Amino acid sequence: VRMQRHANDEQIFIRSMSARGALGGLAKPAADVISVLKAMGNHFVIVETVGVGQNEVDVVRHADTVVLVDSPNSGDAVQSVKAGVMEIGHVFVVNKADQPGAERRMQYIGDMLRNSTLRNSWMPPVITTDALTGLGVAELRAAIDAHGSSLRAVKH
Repeated sequence: VRMQRHANDEQIFIRSMSARGALGGLAKPAADVISVLKAMGNHFVIVETVGVGQNEVDVVRHADTVVLVDSPNSGDAVQSVKAGVMEIGHVFVVNKADQPGAERRMQYIGDMLRNSTLRNSWMPPVITTDALTGLGVAELRAAIDAHGSSLRAVKH
C-alpha cells in the first residue's frame, strides 16, 4: 500500500503476504519466497513484518540485517524494551525526524543500546530519517551496507 510509487519500477518486486494469524510476524511462506528471490540473483530482499512484539521476531531467522523503524509518536518507548525487540535490531531508525520528540526518541534508543549487555561486537547505529523528504536515507543505506560488510568479515 505504501509503495505504490515503486510498483512499476524495473527490478522491483512487491508482494503483500498476510500473516494470517501466524505468530512471528511473517507469513508462513515468507522464508520460501525469500529463498526463491535470492536464488534468482536478487542481492537485496527487503521484508516488512507486521510489526514486532514479544512473539513477532521471526524475521531474525531470515534476514541478514534487521532494521527496526520507530517514530516519535509510536507510544511508550518502554514498550520496545519490554517486547524484547532491542536485541534483534542491527540498525535502528527513527522516522519522521521533523516531528516533535524525534530527537528524544533517538536519544532514548541510543541510551538503551549503550546500556545493553546483550550485544556482540556490532553496535547498532541509530539514524533519523524523513521518508517524505529523503533525509537520512543515504545514512540508512550506509549503515545497512556497513552491517553487511561486518557479517562478511566475520565469515572470512
